[in-house]
Amino acid sequence: MYRIVRIITIAIFDISTPLSPLLVRKFGTGDFPGSLNGPTGLAITGNTLYVANQFDNTVAIFDISFPPDPIHVGQVSTGLSGPTGLAITGNTLYIANRGDDRGVAIYDISLPTDPIFVSKFTEVEFPGALNSPTGLAITGNTLYVSNQLDDIVAIFDISLPTGPIHVDNFGTDDLSGPTGLVITGNFLSVANFNDSSIEVYDITLPVGPVHVADFDTEDLSGPQGLVFFPIDPVTPPLLYVANFNDSTVEVYDINNYPIDPVRIREFGTGVLNGPFGLAIHPIDPV
Repeated sequence: MYRIVRIITIAIFDISTPLSPLLVRKFGTGDFPGSLNGPTGLAITGNTLYVANQFDNTVAIFDISFPPDPIHVGQVSTGLSGPTGLAITGNTLYIANRGDDRGVAIYDISLPTDPIFVSKFTEVEFPGALNSPTGLAITGNTLYVSNQLDDIVAIFDISLPTGPIHVDNFGTDDLSGPTGLVITGNFLSVANFNDSSIEVYDITLPVGPVHVADFDTEDLSGPQGLVFFPIDPVTPPLLYVANFNDSTVEVYDINNYPIDPVRIREFGTGVLNGPFGLAIHPIDPV
């Protein structure tokens, strides 16, 4: 059962010491009237943060040059209906729409703070591929779209970023209410909301995913957003999971991923309320 929570804020945590996240601040409509209404998916490029607002069919844009003190710089709404997941490749922003107009909107973000609507593709063009699309992930020329109501992930060829081609669907034997997606190396991880697990696929062949692992029905409850950080040769990699039903973020050591991820802590208790999306500033995180 999908639990609707009227979320109107975004919490900022300092993870410079990854095992001891520190709340920096929360911001919401009180700080920037009209900017946030049901924020879900988050995406960052450079010093620009995009926030999908599920309840008012917009994406809010923030300047995060100084990450603890975001500045609201714009809002876009064309082609959006219940936006949730976001994904960026180059100068193209993809936005999953799980509302009445089920599909994915495409924006040109050559000017990050002034996105230009390009087009959208929906279940009308691709029957059976888009039903409550929620999460997005990209590797090379391949776009993955999780479909929460159909229990599948759809695969699109985006060699031409504005002209996606539906390649295939997968996951019917493994997924139940898939939401967030994230890629590290040759592995695609899928937040399995209904089963409270993470399903992992080998995407060495991007259009032929192979299910290789699943984990953690004990500590997760309604996982949504997923993010890996950092990915460098010195710091042990971590996986952060937004735990919607428990209002926490779970943290896993993934040195041997996807084999034996180790839960090392959770954070956000008393601060978070139905966390959905996650994003980490890639340079000097707050």
